[in-house]
Amino acid sequence: MTRSDALVIKEGTYYDEVKGLLKIHWRYTLLPGVYRAEKENASGVFYRGTDRAVVLERLDENGHTKSPGAIYRTGGVWVPKGNPKDLRIYNDVEATEHLGPGITENGRPSAIVHVTAPPGASIAQTGLGTGIGAGAVGAAIQADVGKIVLWDPPGATTFADRVLQDLQ
Repeated sequence: MTRSDALVIKEGTYYDEVKGLLKIHWRYTLLPGVYRAEKENASGVFYRGTDRAVVLERLDENGHTKSPGAIYRTGGVWVPKGNPKDLRIYNDVEATEHLGPGITENGRPSAIVHVTAPPGASIAQTGLGTGIGAGAVGAAIQADVGKIVLWDPPGATTFADRVLQDLQ
């Protein structure tokens, strides 16, 4: 796959996971829009969406959004160079914090959850997600601790297929 300057997500796409001892149901979403390549390193390319383009939701047993509701964040999708289907949603903590609480964009609420690593901590020590500290992914974002957070990898390859369909 060759690098593209942008990904176009025509319809919002998401994947669900059930996590933890309490079996909490989470939904990770990329909203529709253009995601532009903003950063590239040896391991992959970061494509950022407009405004708060990524959403994290906790769902109840019927698939409805549960308190505290949907959390909209500034971010996009990281596409690794080795295997593009191992892509991950990411959020940019500094950009999200910059917008501040109470601000809305395009009718989207601005709920903010601060996720940062303590100074000197490795990605693995922060527990930011399954496998985040391992191999190339850890190396790819080590310089961005406190700035970029990769979300848990999607278990379903159909999510990656929907995101990458524009590039194939």
